[in-house]
Amino acid sequence: MKKATVVFTLLLSFAFGLTAQTFDILDQEDNVITGQNIIVPVTVNGDAEYYLKIRNNSNSEVTARISKLYLDGPVDGSVNTMCSPITILTPSGACSTGTQTPTFVLSPYEISGEAHMEFEQGPNAGVTKIQYKVFEEGNASNYRVVNVTFSTLTGISDGLDTEFSVLPNPAVSTFNIQHNYGSKAVVEIFNVLGKSVAKINSGAENTFSIDCSKWENGYYFCRLYTDGKIEKTIKLIVTH
Repeated sequence: MKKATVVFTLLLSFAFGLTAQTFDILDQEDNVITGQNIIVPVTVNGDAEYYLKIRNNSNSEVTARISKLYLDGPVDGSVNTMCSPITILTPSGACSTGTQTPTFVLSPYEISGEAHMEFEQGPNAGVTKIQYKVFEEGNASNYRVVNVTFSTLTGISDGLDTEFSVLPNPAVSTFNIQHNYGSKAVVEIFNVLGKSVAKINSGAENTFSIDCSKWENGYYFCRLYTDGKIEKTIKLIVTH
């Protein structure tokens, strides 16, 4: 009887281990980041974003959500939004200011597109630490978490030395992008589904006019890179 109990316990532990390994949370280079504490600098009245991907390690289709839990904060006046990732079976990602995203479906061994964790600091300095949890719908014990801290207390630039602007915002038919990050800067614009709709290599220019008259109304994200590193992202609203 004792032997049978031991065997049952081992089998139960093994089964739980398999369940716990269904998800990995990845960064933009597909490196596993589960369990790490990520610090994202942000300025007062500034915006910041964190991007993550989800990998299904199982040979079964999985329906999942992302939830958030405040571990510190939020700072008064701040606003944060979660956007579910694009997947093969759920190609229309959706954003929410609530505590959970809509469900999304991962095929066996699929790595999703980017899930956007957006943060607007508002007029007050301080720290907001959020635990993001990716979990299986209907099986809350199957999850992964990552802690992301949005902080003004990291000694980052206040934006006076390096500028990046998108105006007018909201945009109706055209908008202008201006920056002083140099000739190697690249600006890429994504819609809310994570699809690239425009990409500009700066070269000798640092001011560009973009025609958005044929774009769908909604949110877009203007991301500036230098040497492949994300320097800043600005949320753009297009409304005709």
